[in-house]
Amino acid sequence: MLLLNKIKLEELESFTQSFISYRRLLTKTQFDLLAAIALENGVSKPFSGEFITKYKLKSPSTIKSALDALSDKEMIVNYDNEWHVYDVFLMRWLEYS
Repeated sequence: MLLLNKIKLEELESFTQSFISYRRLLTKTQFDLLAAIALENGVSKPFSGEFITKYKLKSPSTIKSALDALSDKEMIVNYDNEWHVYDVFLMRWLEYS
């Protein structure tokens, strides 16, 4: 199991340069929301006070704008009334970074 984790981390590290560029291409709010969705492994209530407080996000209207932007960029997808990071490697990278 330990070897498998090592290989998984090495594979995720190979994406680091590509994924770091997302921080430059997205607004802080968009990137923070993307990371929060990844950490939750999907979010059904992104406007809830608990979610906003837990991840120190801004107002619901700001989150709405960020959701729309991330969706338009195909970085997140709404599946069964829950928002998910579209790219599984990006999601795992965000979890570990």
